Amino acid sequence: MATPTRHTPHRATNERTAPCPAPRERTGQVWALALATLAGCALLLACASPAPGVALYDLGPVIYAPRQAEDATAQSPEAAGHGRRLSVRVLAPAWLDSPGIVYRLAYADVHRAQNYAGSRWVAAPALLVAQRLQIALDPGPLPARETAGPARVLQVDLDEFSQVFTSPEHSTALLRARLSLMDSGAAANAGGSPDPSTFRVIAQRSVNLEVPAPTPDAAGAVQGLHAAVEALVGAASDLVQKTPLSGASSAPARGKS
Repeated sequence: MATPTRHTPHRATNERTAPCPAPRERTGQVWALALATLAGCALLLACASPAPGVALYDLGPVIYAPRQAEDATAQSPEAAGHGRRLSVRVLAPAWLDSPGIVYRLAYADVHRAQNYAGSRWVAAPALLVAQRLQIALDPGPLPARETAGPARVLQVDLDEFSQVFTSPEHSTALLRARLSLMDSGAAANAGGSPDPSTFRVIAQRSVNLEVPAPTPDAAGAVQGLHAAVEALVGAASDLVQKTPLSGASSAPARGKS
């Protein structure tokens, strides 16, 4: 007599196994992921790199003779004796805190500031002006005794840095700024580290520079503003050299506040 076959019952389970996608479906998913990754990389590169055809400008190479720094120190025995150096700080309004080259059409609406679409600075104007002033006024490294900071600070409040058109064919590079020379006072004279709370304004000057732009375009704006910055360097140098060090001379400081 044949023995009946016994079937072992399977245990009940609530787990369900997801069906495996078909080969074509898996291939489509891989391609979609790859395309999304490439699109993300392209977007990042587009944001990090300038658009094709955009012209980048700076203020040109620095042509100041290294001898100027040595002559300035030789003419100032107080600075040489105390190892006092100058630091430059340039502040600008929010609308100048970008690399855009700004122009205004005064004959249409002087209150509207616009940027050239195909040209821009390599950095915000405040950074370019600060670099130019620092190299011109005090290009050398700080002495070891002044690792805590400089004893004098030249603060420049940049109020205007644009090209103004009086007609479609005629424009002017306009630079307006306020110079404030600050001194750390007796702390630096005694050989100690300058205390920021002791800095005080010892001289001030307003600068309003207008230079004709050679051409009515972005290149003309750059050339005109470069000439204006060079004039600003001269005004700042004159202010620094003609203002006595605080506490180093019996002469009273000018513009003291």
